[in-house]
Amino acid sequence: QHLMAIATYRDAMSVLNEARTPVEWAQIQLDLGNSLLSTGAGQQGTLFLSQAAEAYRNALKIMTKETIPWKWAMAQHNLGVALKLIGERETGSAPLKDSILKFELALTIFSRKQSPLDWAMAQNNLGLSLSALWEREAPLRAALFESGQKALLEQQRDGKVPMTIADHTAAQEAIMKSATSTEQLE
Repeated sequence: QHLMAIATYRDAMSVLNEARTPVEWAQIQLDLGNSLLSTGAGQQGTLFLSQAAEAYRNALKIMTKETIPWKWAMAQHNLGVALKLIGERETGSAPLKDSILKFELALTIFSRKQSPLDWAMAQNNLGLSLSALWEREAPLRAALFESGQKALLEQQRDGKVPMTIADHTAAQEAIMKSATSTEQLE
């Protein structure tokens, strides 16, 4: 069913184009993205999800926050979902980090008061992306922590750093805070 919809949307794009009918073209891109996302979510791999992300990005060329705010936010949200699913299926953190940004952008329009269901959906997906990123980068956090501990112990052994238990605990907390700050900058 989704595959037929995908073919139909692609056929419609042969008639509509971005230059002549930009709003209609963007709506077809959004609808195509939705069908590709639904198809890709139920399959292994990322081919349909990557195509969905491309369709949402195309729609966002026309659907701006200033001109069509709700559709812009929905396109941002759905792009975030596609990127989250890609990030869960691939190695690396870039798609997950991008999905977090997209959900945060959607939440600039989806307010708890004005659109509580959209707000809750975006908040939930933001939480899922943050959780997936946290799990993905756990080995990096552990390696940074271990490296910092070894450096502190070496300095203490050389007599360069007199260390009490409180000093050691404070140093560990500083290392973890630094690791978290480093992750946020990436």
